[in-house]
Amino acid sequence: MADEDHGEEEQGAHGEAHGHVGRRMNVPLPAKLELKGNLATNWRKFRRMWNNYVIVTRLNNEDNQFQTATLLTCIGSDALDIYDGLAFEDEDERNDIEAVLQRFEEFCLGESLGPASPFINLRSHTSVLSSKMALIQSCEAMVYNDVYRLTFDSSMLVDWLTARGIIGNFAGACPRCGTGELTRKKDPSYGRDGLVWRCRVKSCGQKVSIREGSWFSGSHLTMCQIMKHLYYWVYKTPLHVIQHELKVGSNSTLVDWNMFCREVCMSVIESDSEQIGGPGTTVEIDESKFGKRKYHRGKRVDGVWVLGGIERESRQVFLTSLPDRSADTLIPIIEKYVAKGTTIITDCWKAYSKLGQLGYTHLTVNHSEHFKDPETGAHTNTIESTWRAVKNTGLPASGTTKALYDSYFVEYIFRKKYLSGAEDKYLAFLEAVKKVYTPNMDRVIERLETKPSLERQPLKVKN
Repeated sequence: MADEDHGEEEQGAHGEAHGHVGRRMNVPLPAKLELKGNLATNWRKFRRMWNNYVIVTRLNNEDNQFQTATLLTCIGSDALDIYDGLAFEDEDERNDIEAVLQRFEEFCLGESLGPASPFINLRSHTSVLSSKMALIQSCEAMVYNDVYRLTFDSSMLVDWLTARGIIGNFAGACPRCGTGELTRKKDPSYGRDGLVWRCRVKSCGQKVSIREGSWFSGSHLTMCQIMKHLYYWVYKTPLHVIQHELKVGSNSTLVDWNMFCREVCMSVIESDSEQIGGPGTTVEIDESKFGKRKYHRGKRVDGVWVLGGIERESRQVFLTSLPDRSADTLIPIIEKYVAKGTTIITDCWKAYSKLGQLGYTHLTVNHSEHFKDPETGAHTNTIESTWRAVKNTGLPASGTTKALYDSYFVEYIFRKKYLSGAEDKYLAFLEAVKKVYTPNMDRVIERLETKPSLERQPLKVKN
């Protein structure tokens, strides 16, 4: 009888085991971990699918090695490369499903990626860096986790910046001795980057900064800090948050770097500048006052008058500060920015009265009577909405010089024209940086023939 009971127990156990196997055969494996895009989000999605799979198939009833093998079967070949680069205390831990999941989570969420991380096998460090580089280069849009992974290792960051042409690749003949070759070497004593281009001929020993001629030249911040600052600036992070996150003691340093970003905007807008409007198009023009009144020792200081125009058809705009609102000031600016043959709509300010004699069709709307002219249909609602948009972009309310306002207006135009429709705003701005600061060997030779260049200072704008 006992034997019969034992046999029934054994049969029941085998039946239950076969049931689990059958259930797993009918449940598809989770889709592989997607490494492109937002890795943190992709990992969380994969982890939910994996957890559900474990519950449905009762996989947790199996031993650790079986569970780990199942995970590695479905996670994908690229993720396997990452797994091979992670370090474990021993083979038992490498086959421990909880340890493996924890290592992947730390990798994907960026919580233990520092150079001294105990979770990176130094012998496999290059493999991990290569995997990370592949991840970042494959990103169609970079999120902050991607920037974090990119900047945790200075060598990888330099490789990435060099590949994109943002810092120079000076490998080749030494510009000083002509016989040696410049190669990139580790040099902890040379700046904060720990890397330098150096001639292989000992008697020459010429060194060239990896920042030479680039946007990074002359700054005391590390390139990692600058790259993170750029991300924060692109996505309009408040200055006090940037200061806290980058651990930068001086607020003025970050103010300068915000100005450097607007310098890039200025340079690109100037190089790509073209008139708006033309025959068959309509441009609305208006002036608006920016800044709040403030009182100091009884003297009232008003804000800044700004002239703006927007082409209805293309939505292209121009904005510029004004010393006054006279015709002698307004007319030359309009002729500079608006093509002849354009239909221009303004209010009834007397300074605009001669536009019809200068090659434009001029329509007006009397705002004291109506917002839209009942006879011609003329209105300036589009430029009015532009003023509201500009004033809501964080423009300083006071304490900014009149000329400096132009840099904020140019930033608004740049963001509207080059960033708003970009697939990735961060990468788009880096392309603009490269356009303005193009490092090349000619600049290195020029510097060697003259005195070393002074540190780059923020743009000085005359009041």
